[in-house]
Amino acid sequence: SAITNSLRLLDLPDVVQQMIFEGKLTAGHARAILAVPYEDARIRLAEKVVAEGLSVRATENLAPLFSAGETPKTPRPATPQSFKKAARVLRQVFNTNVRVKSSRGKNKIEIEFKDEEELSHILGEMIQFGQEDQDEE
Repeated sequence: SAITNSLRLLDLPDVVQQMIFEGKLTAGHARAILAVPYEDARIRLAEKVVAEGLSVRATENLAPLFSAGETPKTPRPATPQSFKKAARVLRQVFNTNVRVKSSRGKNKIEIEFKDEEELSHILGEMIQFGQEDQDEE
């Protein structure tokens, strides 16, 4: 049951998963947000919860309001679990938000950074990883 609940959190949009990773949202908030059927509404609710510091109970009470009147968009293909796992691993390695996306048959990795110092740190991690990989050969 706990494992199932944790796996359900992977159904949240990447930006909401990042809020959980950063400690801005709890698993309780996330479960309440999952009650909202559409991705854009889930993101709006999560942003409101973080901005206003809402409790889990308040989030549960707001969720139905974010469900009403939404029109479903054309569903996009589900993000492969391997992409989600790669994003999680990179998020932990670089300690920043990372997204793996697919669009028009092409895939890309987006890595957020605040400033040149953080970019330099990320590049250093990549170079170090590349050198470790070569050393093993």
